[in-house]
Amino acid sequence: MFDLGGDHPISGGDNDPFTDWVYWNLPVDQSAGEQGYRDFFAGVTTETGGEVLGRTVLVNFNGGTLPTVNAPLPEVGTVFRIYTNKPARAGDVFTIDTRGFGVVPTEGPIDVAAIGVVPNPYIGASIYERSRGTDEVRFTNLPPEATIRVFTLNGTLIKTISKNSPDRFITWDLETDSGLPIGSGIYLIHVEVPGVTSKTLKFAVVKKKVTPSGVLGN
Repeated sequence: MFDLGGDHPISGGDNDPFTDWVYWNLPVDQSAGEQGYRDFFAGVTTETGGEVLGRTVLVNFNGGTLPTVNAPLPEVGTVFRIYTNKPARAGDVFTIDTRGFGVVPTEGPIDVAAIGVVPNPYIGASIYERSRGTDEVRFTNLPPEATIRVFTLNGTLIKTISKNSPDRFITWDLETDSGLPIGSGIYLIHVEVPGVTSKTLKFAVVKKKVTPSGVLGN
């Protein structure tokens, strides 16, 4: 469960909820496959092959419900399944190097060519949407500062998004500056990077619609 431990001190903000402690144990049956894992959760055995890692947590950076939120908490019922390809064994050595800790890395050159919008085309839904009633796409590979303008094919400006954060992406709910949902069609997206250059993208949209039965479709 998220938010059991409040805010994690790994970042300077006060909006980094994290999970309760997670303890990693080997199954008693360590043969290939998932049978040992399934036996434990089916109650076939209550024994484990020993703890190999303890008190790990998942942190939701800039998440939760406090402002500013750009990474909402996972929905209730979300399941995280984490696989390891090499379990810890006796004799394994782990080295932690703290050199450079606290030093802000120097930004490399901005690759404007890598800037994009995902998914493109948008067909009814995206992997970023947290419910069937929401729309969301992401502008990716962005520098800390950028201005994104969305135009119709006839040149009408319908949306302006200003980015000023270290995140490499920013989201868009497919609504205009007036709060109206955009329709299906082709749009032109102009991304301006201060002091560098700009890039223009074509963005195709096929919006979801509600049928008479209330089922969402394309």
